[in-house]
Amino acid sequence: MQMAGVLTLDETFDRPRWGRHWATETLEELFAMKPGEHVLDAFNIEFKSLMDSATFMSFIDRVGKFQLEMQHHFLYGPMAVSMPWMRFLEESYHLAAGETLMKAIAVAAILEGGNFGIEDLQKTLNMWYPRGLEMFGSELGGGLVKGVFKTLTNGEAQAVYIEEVRGKVKDVNLAMIQAKGRCTRQRPFRSGS
Repeated sequence: MQMAGVLTLDETFDRPRWGRHWATETLEELFAMKPGEHVLDAFNIEFKSLMDSATFMSFIDRVGKFQLEMQHHFLYGPMAVSMPWMRFLEESYHLAAGETLMKAIAVAAILEGGNFGIEDLQKTLNMWYPRGLEMFGSELGGGLVKGVFKTLTNGEAQAVYIEEVRGKVKDVNLAMIQAKGRCTRQRPFRSGS
């Protein structure tokens, strides 16, 4: 909504051209879209469980974080100035919530106390991860907007994203190992006699 405000309230950006307010019309069209109508597949998938929400926040909102960080250098000043506020106030919350939920789901699965198994979590990760990669655009493109609209090409941004997601998956695996270790230590010792 903040980006929409910046784009539509600045008369220099949304001034009428050929009798139309292109920024306003484009944003109204985007906001009216329903699942199945979006260009990006991540917005066409309906959430079936809390696991989808957790993975979306951890993987797809991470793409949003990257876009906001890169667009902080956007040559259109009002847009560039608005980026850090969205990055730090909104996306940081989504990322933390998603990562915490993913760990909790994984730990519950390993301790057999949850509604989902590890296989369910893996399937969900496999579904959302490629959708996150898609959101950067083709890894071969983005060179024309580098330095004007964002700081990295699509391929450069994808490479950093891949490493960051790899680290988050390792964090989930570590949380499961630690939880399993705590359970093993808490079991009472039984002698064989």
